[in-house]
Amino acid sequence: MRCFILLFIFITTIIFGEIRYVSKTGSNTPPYTSWETAADSIQSAIDISLAGDSIYVAPGVYRQHIATSIELTFIGSGIDESVIDLSDTSASLHVFEIGNNCIVKNFTILANDESTCLRITGASDIAVISNNKISGNQGISTNYSNTIIDNNIFTDCDVSIHPYGSFTETNHALISENIMSSEGSCINCTFPQDFTILNNIMYSAAPAGGKALFVAGKDSLCVKNNIYLPVSTLYSFAQFSTDMKGYFINNVVIGNNTEAAFNLSGKSVVKNNVVINSEKGFRYGSEGEREFKYNYHWNVETPYINFVPDSTNRELYPMFVDPDSGDYHLQAFSPLINAGDPGILDPDGSRSDAGLYGGPFGEAYTYLDLPPALPGNIAMVFNPDSSEITITWTENHEADFDHYNIYTGSTENFLTDTARLASSQTKREFRDNITGITSSRYYRVTSLDNQENESEASEAAGIVITTTGKIETVAPDDFRLFQNYPNPFNPETVISFRLQKGGNVKLVIYDLKGEKVTELLNESRDEGYYEIRFSLKDFPLASGIYIYRIDIKSPDGTPVFSDMKKMVVLK
Repeated sequence: MRCFILLFIFITTIIFGEIRYVSKTGSNTPPYTSWETAADSIQSAIDISLAGDSIYVAPGVYRQHIATSIELTFIGSGIDESVIDLSDTSASLHVFEIGNNCIVKNFTILANDESTCLRITGASDIAVISNNKISGNQGISTNYSNTIIDNNIFTDCDVSIHPYGSFTETNHALISENIMSSEGSCINCTFPQDFTILNNIMYSAAPAGGKALFVAGKDSLCVKNNIYLPVSTLYSFAQFSTDMKGYFINNVVIGNNTEAAFNLSGKSVVKNNVVINSEKGFRYGSEGEREFKYNYHWNVETPYINFVPDSTNRELYPMFVDPDSGDYHLQAFSPLINAGDPGILDPDGSRSDAGLYGGPFGEAYTYLDLPPALPGNIAMVFNPDSSEITITWTENHEADFDHYNIYTGSTENFLTDTARLASSQTKREFRDNITGITSSRYYRVTSLDNQENESEASEAAGIVITTTGKIETVAPDDFRLFQNYPNPFNPETVISFRLQKGGNVKLVIYDLKGEKVTELLNESRDEGYYEIRFSLKDFPLASGIYIYRIDIKSPDGTPVFSDMKKMVVLK
């Protein structure tokens, strides 16, 4: 038995009924068939509409409960313009209630902490929810409905999507291309379903307990090419029912799971998935019909629970392009390229890659041959008895990694060129004897791959000779904002900083007039080194000089560090 994708044929450009209009400047005089004669509320337009009509909604904030049981199409002016807001009410209710064959597009829908943003009822035909921003206790609840939910943004929901009903009915749903940020489960269902969950980005905003998917019904479940980024949770993808056959293919979980990233029943097909940075990886709760192959993990304390996988499942460093900025494409020479199930093909017809972009629902792209990661966490120990310095750094894990270069110079920001090369080696430790030294000496490290791509140089660590002849060590452990690289740049650059202690980090870009261009970051970060990628594709700036500024506050709100530097856009 194989997983199949529900095919819903839906044509939104053909409108058979009347078009109604709603505006904040409208009136109470029907029939609302033009912007000049628009209704002043959405419900007023609904009340005179017939099945098949469409309702266009002008920009504005509409503070009203909306309900219909007939087939209607609702089109907002955009998620930043047409807002249905009942977040400040105390009642527990459904903000937007629709029946079969309704379409809802281009709205922001806001509910309070006890309410549902959008409820779908009915057991036939198809409801389409697309291109909306949804925030409330529950995002979308579906009552044994056939539903397409795609390209929506869910924020601050306890449950983003909640199918419910009776065990005598079956839900059919295609949930694709959504972004879900949840305090509880992104998708939570304990009833019969025939679900396809495809190409979604899921976050857990909760410190504990969030889930990407919780299912305990029957029928079939197809979960492909999704990524889940939990803060810390019991499990990410959970299929508890042995009556359901689940297909989990080309999904990625990056973050901690205390019970399991994949918590599965025995009746499942699990292939081409990747788990990173988790306490536990894959768990089976029961014996049964299962196919578990070509799955990978990295930095997982207990990869497998209650079973022993075959040799196609391995521990491999994935070599994502830039996971810190959310780019989970594979670099050239990643061991996950063509490492998926040979029976599954990528869009270009080659053997499938493991991970987010592999398989027929993935993406064909050019693999970038990037330099290895910059050696981080530079540390130094000085032994005065032997006059020996020991420099250490974090290990590189790229499949095409070859060696490290260690450079020395007399100033902290010296250039790393061949004249200053002290050693080329594979081990991540360098020792140097400084007997008789009379001036300062600093060390910086780079990493190189088999193609001779060389990383940027690490921060400098070294020793300083004081005027009294005393030797003092210098190691990077303070707050610091680094110069962006490259600079000048086009089309993108990287801004990096280091936190001596954890705190709230605000990183903002300004023009030379002091006008804010964009806020790149405003969130809590733990101590450590960070890189933020800034791209002109996202923020098309003119050529010129810009300023980036960092402000860091301690957890209690006390300012502890601020700095700013100039960067140059050159087109």
